[in-house]
Amino acid sequence: MAAKSARESILEAAEAIVVEQGASFMTMDAVAARAGVSKGGLIYHFPSQESLMSALIQRFTEHLQQRREAIRASLPESPARDLVSYILARGDCAAEACRMGGGLMAAAMRAPQLVEPAKAACKKTIEQIMQGADNRSRLMVLVLAADCIWLIRLLGMQAFTDEELGQMRDEIVKLAYEWGGG
Repeated sequence: MAAKSARESILEAAEAIVVEQGASFMTMDAVAARAGVSKGGLIYHFPSQESLMSALIQRFTEHLQQRREAIRASLPESPARDLVSYILARGDCAAEACRMGGGLMAAAMRAPQLVEPAKAACKKTIEQIMQGADNRSRLMVLVLAADCIWLIRLLGMQAFTDEELGQMRDEIVKLAYEWGGG
């Protein structure tokens, strides 16, 4: 197994700080100490806290995309496959990933330009899902419902139990197959 790169160690350390303590505790000094690199080594890879935060948001976005693709690959061929994989990936936010996403979202509120690449990736995914759809409005409602479940979990603001959220996700999936041609 190849040794982890310094860049990877830095990103993992930054993620751990965000998950454990929150994004406001992700200082350059704290990340360097946690990663076991000098501050100069950290700055070599990430010249600013903004560049580090941008890399974390990109990494989080890529993780979500990989999760969706893995779910998609496990689903049977169907016209609703892209939509269902999106819904399931959104509803499958592990506690640590939700804490990470919530922390990154909070940090991005201070620098909204950091979320532009994530927004573009999300838009591309939605366009893929909607491609050739006869009933875009209905499918957009399902995407919005999945995003709402994901967002309330991300922010820790859920008024529903995990079981209730799972039931809602299951209903959204049923509608996706019904409305999406599955």
